[in-house]
Amino acid sequence: MRVERTNAHYHVGFNNRNAPLSNPRFRAAVARLVDREYLRTEIFEGFATPSLSPLGLRTTAGDEWQSNHPNGFAGRSGTGTVDETTAHELFRKAGYMYNENDELVARQ
Repeated sequence: MRVERTNAHYHVGFNNRNAPLSNPRFRAAVARLVDREYLRTEIFEGFATPSLSPLGLRTTAGDEWQSNHPNGFAGRSGTGTVDETTAHELFRKAGYMYNENDELVARQ
């Protein structure tokens, strides 16, 4: 097996021209559902460095995307498992609501 540094770049982004992704609060909630540590270890087998933007701003211990920070991953970092209660609260704060079946239905 050969492992070497590459200039390849993988990016998860949002087309924010149309709702609901035009809502920055909605985008912030969705961004908190991405477990960067899980992607780094499980998908890229440890051969990746998470970043905050396509400009290469890297995540480091103590930055805003760490799971122990109030704006970090909405779950247990590294497991890929989102905390459902936290996720629901993020969408409520973004102006969305849930019906009696606990389904996201509409913006308030």
